[in-house]
Amino acid sequence: IFFRDQDALQNLGEVADYFLTHNREIVVPQDDSVVQFTTYHRQRVVLRRSRGLAPTVLNPNIPLHHTQLAMGADLKSSFALFAGGNLYASQYLGDLENYETQESYRHTLGHMTQLLKAKPQEILIDEHPRYFSSELGKSLASLWAVPVTAVQHHLAHFSAVLAENELLHTSEKVLGVVWDGTGLGTDGQIWGGEFFSYQNGAFERVDHLPYFPHVLGDKFSREPRLAALALTTELPDAAPLLRPKFTTSEWVLYNRVSNRQNGLKTSSLGRLFDGVASLLGFCDRSTYEGEAALFLEAAARQGRGHRLPPIQDVSRTGILKYLIRHLQNGESRHELAYQFHLALVNWIRQVAKEQRVRTICFSGGVFQNALLVDLIISHLEDNYRLAFHRQLSPNDDCIGFGQLAYRHIQTSIKSSERKSQLTCASPSPVS
Repeated sequence: IFFRDQDALQNLGEVADYFLTHNREIVVPQDDSVVQFTTYHRQRVVLRRSRGLAPTVLNPNIPLHHTQLAMGADLKSSFALFAGGNLYASQYLGDLENYETQESYRHTLGHMTQLLKAKPQEILIDEHPRYFSSELGKSLASLWAVPVTAVQHHLAHFSAVLAENELLHTSEKVLGVVWDGTGLGTDGQIWGGEFFSYQNGAFERVDHLPYFPHVLGDKFSREPRLAALALTTELPDAAPLLRPKFTTSEWVLYNRVSNRQNGLKTSSLGRLFDGVASLLGFCDRSTYEGEAALFLEAAARQGRGHRLPPIQDVSRTGILKYLIRHLQNGESRHELAYQFHLALVNWIRQVAKEQRVRTICFSGGVFQNALLVDLIISHLEDNYRLAFHRQLSPNDDCIGFGQLAYRHIQTSIKSSERKSQLTCASPSPVS
């Protein structure tokens, strides 16, 4: 955001003929907030929490005991601060991949800590070591001589939605569905299609989208055709559909890279959406973040859901085989897009049944998809309590708050369980 007069004049001079200015400077710039309500169930989904909604004072019944600063993540960044008995979540600050956004993050963080006279005694960061927010958190921890604690990205997501729905202290087993584009897993792979259970302060990763190759770095998220190729390396019937999307040299090179056995892997639902959007012919190269998923959602809205039988095998391979077979038979791409969304709902139902839970929580950027949220409510609410985010966004906006909630679980709830000598499930390797 250009919020200084001089910056606006220099950068927008060719866009605007006139500028209306004021002699009072803007101290804390904010974007416009963006909130949507799903079509059928009117479920509120915050896409960007900023002007009018932030900074947010949250009261999620997290009795933290000392001043803590949670740095959040690098995409859809916002930080959270517990100070003076209150928990604050900053406004949306943008993606921390460029210098201007980094400076805005520093400025807003400095302004809030100074305003609240907060002196953090612990700093929480994302486990990804190369995130700007993580590096800054480590620098501040060193400067202030305070400890720094890393929190796994998707457990922060799950902790955030648990806290917003006052489920941190439940003894009932809860299922967490955390679907997004990227987040470093504890095994060194890129997670994003995760199912966790939570009970008595213990987390367990109970299921996930099977790993597939994560190739070519950031290019992988910008070109959905690459996700389609990586997802179908063991499905030769997909080749005739995908081959026209690549030059001869690209086809040879990318197939070779995708078939490496020791390369980086991912379980990302975001990349699954990308791959299916490309496979169905809606988007091969993205011009902005989330474009392929938006095309797929829009196409699915035009599918009636009646012409084709539902997908019975809701495994990743089963879904892809269904789409390839019916696409080759000339079926409607819009109908197939709808069936894909419905298959994801049925996968959630299947895991919930296996885990014998009554409550399901949802977090991650995939749940900005209003159609998917409506389908989840339509098909699951009769048998399960469904917990979505309330004040926060399901995207990485909630990570800072989730880091604080997770830290509370580790330091307070687990400690309380040990003191009362209750039998708890053993913490999983990812907890």
